[in-house]
Formats: sequence, structure tokens, C-alpha cells
Amino acid sequence: MNELYYYRLQVTGCVSERWLSRYWSMKSKTVQREAETTITEMIGAIPDQKSLLGVINTLYDTGHVLLAVGLLPGEPIEEDSAAQ
Repeated sequence: MNELYYYRLQVTGCVSERWLSRYWSMKSKTVQREAETTITEMIGAIPDQKSLLGVINTLYDTGHVLLAVGLLPGEPIEEDSAAQ
């Protein structure tokens, strides 16, 4: 069984939760919106660093600037129990 770790990522621009959920088990929300700057925060389970790099590269390829990425505290969870 794979273990899942929860990460928080912040990027510039709007990231649609609908688009994000098509590829990863993540939720997004706008945490700051000013005249010229929008910051989106995404939180979700990612099984390994290869998958994390896939998320980061896809966001980069779609024009988002990565502002922050962090592993959330806590024990990893088993993938089967995350689906429940």
C-alpha cells in the first residue's frame, strides 16, 4: 500500500478546483485577491515526490508562479483509508 502525504502549495493566478480535481486529489481556494495579484492555495494528498513534481511542473507549464510548497504536519495515511 502507498502512503499519502498532505501538501500545501501556493501559486499566483486562479487555479480551478474543477481542473485540479481532474488530475489530483486536491482542493483549491483563493487566499488573496488584489488589483493585480491573485494567489491560490491548494491542499491535498500526494503519494510521492514524483507526483509532487508532476503537480508543480503542470502548474508551471500553465503559467503559474510557485510561491510556496510545504509538507503538512502529521503522519502519512494509507491510500485505502484516504478513499473512505
